[in-house]
Amino acid sequence: MKKEIEFEIGSGNVFKDLGRENADQLLIRSHMIMQINDIVKARGLKQAEVAELVGMAQPEISKLLRGAVRQFSTERIMQVLNRLGRDIEIVIKPTPKRRPAGRTTVKAA
Repeated sequence: MKKEIEFEIGSGNVFKDLGRENADQLLIRSHMIMQINDIVKARGLKQAEVAELVGMAQPEISKLLRGAVRQFSTERIMQVLNRLGRDIEIVIKPTPKRRPAGRTTVKAA
């Protein structure tokens, strides 16, 4: 006899599913931090090297790379991405009529 596994389909935002305030902002920050991690890995950089490149202390870089999304503002994370050689483009466009409210997403090229 097979035992059924109970599950719940998530919203696509784990922070929202966990009931966190500012869930959309936390998700945006987490996506940007993942990009920073990808850049660091691709370049084979050590935390001290990243710290020097972006003008932060190594312990801050450690927290950032471990995903401390609440400890860094969106603007600060964007600044780190810029200093690592990434352009950031913000596009504002009308929300489709089928959706009552706008949303914010992060796309990496």
